[in-house]
Amino acid sequence: MAPATSGVAGDATNANLRRAVTPSRGPLYDDPAIRAGLCGFKGRVVNHLKMPVADCGVRIYRGAMDSMVPAKVDLFAEAEEFKPQYIAGEVRTAEDGTFKMTGVWPRGFYLMFAGLDTDAPTHQVITKTPSAGQIVDLGDVVLNDAGVIVGEVADADGNPMVGALVRAADIPGALAAFFPIERFDPEGALLIRESGAPVSVVRMPPWVKEVFDHFPIPKTLTGPDGKFRLVGVMPGSNMLATTANGFLSDVKASVQVRSGAEKDVGRIRLREGEELYAKVLDEKGDPVAGAEVVAGSTLSIAPVDLARYLGETNAEGEIDGFGFSSGKVTVAARRSKEHAWVMAEPQSIISDVIVTLPAQFGVTVMVQNADGSPAEDARFRLLRGEAGKGAAEMLLLGMIEPVSLKNRITKLEDGGWSITGLNKGPYTLLAEVEGLATGSTFVNLQDKDAECVIKLVPPTSFPVLVVDQAGTPIRNAAIFAEARGSGRLVDMPVNCGRTDKEGRLMIDKLQGETLRVSAEHPLYGVVHGEAKPNQELVLRLLEPGELHGVLSENGKPPLPGKFTVAITHRRGDGPRGALENTPQLVTAGVDGTFKVTALQPGSYRVNTINSLDAIRSPGSVMGMVESAFVYEVGFGGSSRDRGRVQVESGQAATITLEVGKQPIEGPTARLTGTVMVNGRAASGYSITTWSRKGRFGSKVDDRGRFDLGVVPATDLRLQLIGNEGSLFTSRGQIWSDTVKLAEGDQRDLIIDIMTSTIAGRCYLPDGRPAANVMIQAEGKLKDGRARQNTLSQSDGSFRMENIAEGVWSLSFESREDEERWRGRIEEIEVVVGSAIDSLRVDLIAAMVVKGKVDFSGFEKKPRWSYLQFEEVKSAAAIEASALEEVSVSHGASVRGGKFVCDDLTPGSYKVSIYVEGREGMLSCGTIDVPPTGLSDLILVPEIK
Repeated sequence: MAPATSGVAGDATNANLRRAVTPSRGPLYDDPAIRAGLCGFKGRVVNHLKMPVADCGVRIYRGAMDSMVPAKVDLFAEAEEFKPQYIAGEVRTAEDGTFKMTGVWPRGFYLMFAGLDTDAPTHQVITKTPSAGQIVDLGDVVLNDAGVIVGEVADADGNPMVGALVRAADIPGALAAFFPIERFDPEGALLIRESGAPVSVVRMPPWVKEVFDHFPIPKTLTGPDGKFRLVGVMPGSNMLATTANGFLSDVKASVQVRSGAEKDVGRIRLREGEELYAKVLDEKGDPVAGAEVVAGSTLSIAPVDLARYLGETNAEGEIDGFGFSSGKVTVAARRSKEHAWVMAEPQSIISDVIVTLPAQFGVTVMVQNADGSPAEDARFRLLRGEAGKGAAEMLLLGMIEPVSLKNRITKLEDGGWSITGLNKGPYTLLAEVEGLATGSTFVNLQDKDAECVIKLVPPTSFPVLVVDQAGTPIRNAAIFAEARGSGRLVDMPVNCGRTDKEGRLMIDKLQGETLRVSAEHPLYGVVHGEAKPNQELVLRLLEPGELHGVLSENGKPPLPGKFTVAITHRRGDGPRGALENTPQLVTAGVDGTFKVTALQPGSYRVNTINSLDAIRSPGSVMGMVESAFVYEVGFGGSSRDRGRVQVESGQAATITLEVGKQPIEGPTARLTGTVMVNGRAASGYSITTWSRKGRFGSKVDDRGRFDLGVVPATDLRLQLIGNEGSLFTSRGQIWSDTVKLAEGDQRDLIIDIMTSTIAGRCYLPDGRPAANVMIQAEGKLKDGRARQNTLSQSDGSFRMENIAEGVWSLSFESREDEERWRGRIEEIEVVVGSAIDSLRVDLIAAMVVKGKVDFSGFEKKPRWSYLQFEEVKSAAAIEASALEEVSVSHGASVRGGKFVCDDLTPGSYKVSIYVEGREGMLSCGTIDVPPTGLSDLILVPEIK
């Protein structure tokens, strides 16, 4: 049989985005024990017609915690670029489409990208996890019968745009309205408007761009003529996003693509959007030349803005940029790479945006040796934020850089040091002297210079020895550790290195009362332990065992590939390590049996889930979750066994799992029916219901028929869910009603619904269109109720289809920073044949209660706390309304000591607070809330 390709190879720009990647193979792979534990994959790539595909790329990604943690412990070490090791390998197929990949690290979650350089590059989850030393045969890897999208991108004047990024994903376009992820710039920054965040500006490190380029969705760049050819697009509805620096994104919510066909979307015009003019000034009002600037449109859906790098200011401190949305913009600047970022409050894009670099302050620090004498030769490192709350962790991950001390630090005559030129904010100052442990102190610079003392102590060492079952040392075992208790600077697992030929490793750069330690070796597996200071921890990797299992579905083997088996190590009574074990996946054979080898002795949990073989795109992930939620009995599938098994060293454990649906206990009935919407069969709609016996669902077929099968004989609340969007966007509950079923009933329902439309536009109090307004609609129907939700678009418009005849109420809510707006329209009478499409909604400012919580009476400021406002009603109000409850509770999270609550009404409230590390609630007294709300409220918890 002659080899076949899946179509014309992608263009040069596609090839650039899918460049070949060869994982590094260092001296570690010269170790015979390491090589013996490595695994691999083989198979054959075929197109949708089952014809072999020759000379195409096959890449495999590996996801596991051991490859995602930084291989760096010393916070004083020279900066190293953190690179997550997620690419397991890449090969090309032979003339007959076959491939073989070896040298893959075992024990991970694997994703395959096959068919590179064809028109149908396909991502697929691998559900056959290889054990140590095993080559798994994946059989035929079938490429999607994908489509192609072609077009061209031009600016507003029709000029072709080179290098515009075009992406497609089979997800609802409405998701982009919730959060415009297409604006994310992997070479830009995140601007975090959250007061409790360790830093406010995060410039993306280089590894983010690499991960972004490998994200599993079709993508390409436009060529010199502005044209593009996007391959590997899933058939059906796709969101198509086009982005370019300095232009507004273009998002097409639904582009219909057919299998094996080419879809021409024509010319996509990108608009420049709003122009940003910004100026950077110092504390005296003088311009700052050469300041670096990042900026992003302010998002109302979350306190995080997606920013891009604009460059440096000119001699007048000015800089401009295009491609911003209307509304507000968030801008941050820094004097140079040696200075900290300063983020301004969001400002209107139509005015000149000013970023004022504040006055700078200094810190005087005295470093003392263990005997109390001044340290002469201390080294320093300064981090923005607080250690243990993200500062050190973000440094290790390459997300932030240490504050440069170049030309900032001076030795004083009294033996101390002076550090100058620091912006206001929280800092962690580290000090180190040869022979002593790293010391630290937290400094919060506000309106004056600060003084501090760092007392150094002798280092704490944690020796680790890794041996096999016979006590023979194991070299090149990777040691991962996580510090616990007081004194720790890093609150995340780190890779401390590998054992030497004696099986030993000394951990002396990670401080804490104890360490959670994990040793990992591809041949033996993973073992955990707890290390104590100056006491050698012996980790023994035992001879692995095996697990043999059988799946049974109502007494017979299930259909091949129907289920995936997940095997997860349980901690049990043993110590907890630094690593979380990655579940091993396996697919049962035709006879229902499965086998997993090279398992470290211990207790394992064995679960069955719906097969992951169908996961080939973001849309398939959403579809699987939605299917489990809507159509299955119980979340995730049928009521299946979840087994536990004990694996012993050198032995094979056995387990049998029943994966069939369990019969419903108690009286049952059968429920079928027909659904018509606007006189047509409601093809693709969903009927769902649930009770204490589980969740039941059915999709409506092309004839309008549904079949819920056997259901509990009780009062069931049925819901009809539309076929547009998804459960996560505006798909909506079209209709609901209760059906009463008696034992033995065989009910066939007829559901006939006529619908209309509600549409309109939202405006803020200043007359601007209100984008991203959350709109919730609730309807009282003749025979039930319904509910829908959506978001307003950038021009403030909104539209909800399939609104059943009845009386509807709409509520509107919008947030921007600490500002809140609300609106409500009551009793809209919807009549079929008469669309309501011109509503004008003028939002008004919501009543807000905001302020701070005074934690000065606490020994340590809590990391999290939560306020509860309990409404206190008068006796007259209770009697007048015949209420049984005396109070109604509302809540608000406390972040960085601040809180905002916008769902209170005027009245009296008893305020309590939940605080980290304390049982029960602490009282904060009683407050009276006027109709105008409250600001600058200070609450003081009563410490018992």
